[in-house]
Amino acid sequence: MIRNCCSHLLALLACVATATACGQERVSLYTFLAPPYQELNGIIGGVQIISGLTVDTVTCATEKAGWEPYISLVPQSRAIYALRNNATDGYFAGHSTPELNRTLTHSNPVALEKWYFYNLKPDINPSRARIGVVNGSNEHLWLEDNGYDVFLTVSSAPQLLALLSRQRIDTALMDSRVMQGLLARSNELNKEQIYRRFLRYTPLYLYVSPDFNRRHPDFLDRFNTYLADCLNGQFALDEEERATLVALARELRDTLVAETDLLNAILSGPRMESLAGILKADSLWQALATKEETELARQITQLPASGQLARFVSRHRGLITEVMLTNDMGTVVAMSQLTSDYWQGDEPKFRELAGAESADAMYISPIRYDQSTGHFQVTVSVPVISGANSNPKGILVLGIDIGRARERQPTP
Repeated sequence: MIRNCCSHLLALLACVATATACGQERVSLYTFLAPPYQELNGIIGGVQIISGLTVDTVTCATEKAGWEPYISLVPQSRAIYALRNNATDGYFAGHSTPELNRTLTHSNPVALEKWYFYNLKPDINPSRARIGVVNGSNEHLWLEDNGYDVFLTVSSAPQLLALLSRQRIDTALMDSRVMQGLLARSNELNKEQIYRRFLRYTPLYLYVSPDFNRRHPDFLDRFNTYLADCLNGQFALDEEERATLVALARELRDTLVAETDLLNAILSGPRMESLAGILKADSLWQALATKEETELARQITQLPASGQLARFVSRHRGLITEVMLTNDMGTVVAMSQLTSDYWQGDEPKFRELAGAESADAMYISPIRYDQSTGHFQVTVSVPVISGANSNPKGILVLGIDIGRARERQPTP
């Protein structure tokens, strides 16, 4: 990470702070100190050497969009003030608030934080606890916006851990990666002494100033186009999240199987044996998906199994986002709503499960941001198997809102 940062710094110095020298316009971005997302690794020639997970992501997407980022570390409150007054082109990584969104425009998420209340006792209720938080942080702003009483604020995360260790506060709110880093370096506490309670997934964004957005209205669209390829697995699930999803998916699958004959739905659904025919139908399906249904899509939507899947989603509104069922060719035979693709056979969920020998096999996707809903979701896929030692007859795919899943099972 530091090596990448230094390479970026050398390129920046080579530009001699001009736009035309590198063939790219320069965009000035403010951020704040928040390891491991934004870190200061020194100063060379008066230029800050800044690295971190989010710094790398923003740099990557900005450069791919055709711009040269110039990133500076400043206090978070100053960054927001400068942005509103057009003293900088952009600011990251801030969480979405009604106040910011009234006058500013933001990108798709550049980072996903996982916020927990951390306690030394297992039975702390945050609504009645002495809460500590880093002053001016995203967590601090969120607590105030949502009616929590903040007992004590400090200037840095290490100070917050020290207060918790000395029981000056009952609970500390912070991101899980930040706490992991603190505990790895702490001489006072270790993870076995800490209890945590999940609060929320918090997407963080790149905001641009009103003046920059007016002068460059296509910047955010271009930035968002390249952003997904620059995240480098930052939205991956941890072990605890996977365990939660495995248990939840098996519960949902068993409920659905008890009320819907999935095997019959596969055998009675439309089927194409020719790959050429499948690809032709899939191309038409994708081309029309945002506007209307193809005749094949209408046929599938009207099947009894699709109606059962739609009612299943409706009963679990908010937790389940969609359900689809494919046959062993990877084509959709039933769906709760119109899918973006007819053929799923080229996707990891199908390739991973096509040769599964157990009904308990499972494929869980990385966390994905759904721009249309503003929520994060995963897809959990399981094989539909008939009889012992047989290959799957199809794949059942459940779209799950990961935030709702965690809220349903808070972490002790």
